[in-house]
Amino acid sequence: MDVALENAASPYGAAMQTILLIDPFHSGRYLMQKLQRLGFDVQVVRTKDVKSTYFCDDFLYDDDVLITTGDLQRDCDYIRNATQKRHLVHGLAGTEASLEYSDRLLSELFPAQWNDPQTTSLRFRKSAMQNALAKHNLPAIDTVTLKHGMSNQHKKIAVSEFYRRCGGDIIVKPDASICSAGFRIPASENEILSYMETASHAMPLFDDMELLLQRRVRGRQYFANTVSYNGNHHLCSVGEARKEFEGGSVKEIYKELVDLEAFDTFDIAAYIFAVLDALDVKFGLSHIEFCFDGNDCYLIELNPRIAGLHGALNRMSAGRYTEDQIDVYRHYLTGELPVGSRHGIHRSGNQQTYRTVYLYNLNPQRYQLAITLFGELESAYFCEKLKLSEASDTTSLMDVSMFAILSHNDPTVIERDMRELLKLSHVH
Repeated sequence: MDVALENAASPYGAAMQTILLIDPFHSGRYLMQKLQRLGFDVQVVRTKDVKSTYFCDDFLYDDDVLITTGDLQRDCDYIRNATQKRHLVHGLAGTEASLEYSDRLLSELFPAQWNDPQTTSLRFRKSAMQNALAKHNLPAIDTVTLKHGMSNQHKKIAVSEFYRRCGGDIIVKPDASICSAGFRIPASENEILSYMETASHAMPLFDDMELLLQRRVRGRQYFANTVSYNGNHHLCSVGEARKEFEGGSVKEIYKELVDLEAFDTFDIAAYIFAVLDALDVKFGLSHIEFCFDGNDCYLIELNPRIAGLHGALNRMSAGRYTEDQIDVYRHYLTGELPVGSRHGIHRSGNQQTYRTVYLYNLNPQRYQLAITLFGELESAYFCEKLKLSEASDTTSLMDVSMFAILSHNDPTVIERDMRELLKLSHVH
């Protein structure tokens, strides 16, 4: 039971403060409902249409959603007029796919209370992220961009040189993407060239993106969820992401919260805060993915918005630490966190393990079996249906039919229950 979400009391009473949510495509319903339960009024703004059914939620098409035109001054005036009788205090970007315009809107509507639109590319283009990390003397992944203006011959030369330099141990992915779409681990140089010629590289929610070649970093993969306000950062949760790499693609198996002690003497909080500073994150929620090789951390990507998967990661955080990203954001808005200080995960008396398991490509029959099974599991905590489908050969996050959060003080119980659930996936 998600006690933090269901029983949160409103601290504001009738004097509601209004928060703008611009394109809340990731965990949007969770974000909106949690803000409302904490006493905020919410106004949704949509700057682009949602072409992918995975990110499309009914509330994005409600009559009271404000639709922008792309004219900055006109859109700001429209938003101000639509909310003039309400107490508009702040806003959040809901997806990296429209961050260029979201940053402009929010910095215009809330001067000095949002991130600099001049540095937007640092927060959604993977190549720009790596360049910024290198400039700030942080570990960076060797990266080559196959730019649109390059001739095919120049691209082939760049591929060949980089492939040899890395001993063939590389990955290929778009400069910006969602849910691991477009990610490949090529088995040969020819496979890269073939991928360049045949793939459209059009990512969900994104326009045509340039391709990147990156040295493959070996190690354990982790995530971190943070909140930033006026340059101060709060680390809400850290977890490990277990993945399988098969046939050149990546498949996420589960995500599990971990304590900072999992990194031994490495100061993971200091690293995450340094990444946020290097990418000029001063305000908003962030989901960060990185790899730890035992000595250093390497940023995979930063997503400048709430953690995705329909609120699953924040549900785990609320269960383990009593607070999620939205609770911490509320604390910043109300001044309950001391200004000028930096914060890490507070120790919790709750020693239970929290793990989110992914079930892929469930048809309606298998979904019903999964729901029945979940209700019988000893570690059952929360589950949610995302979408149903027939069997598929792909296992990107957009193929997840259902997530199941397991929680127990005995990790062996969680392992046992997870194995039972994964038997129901068409591909596992």
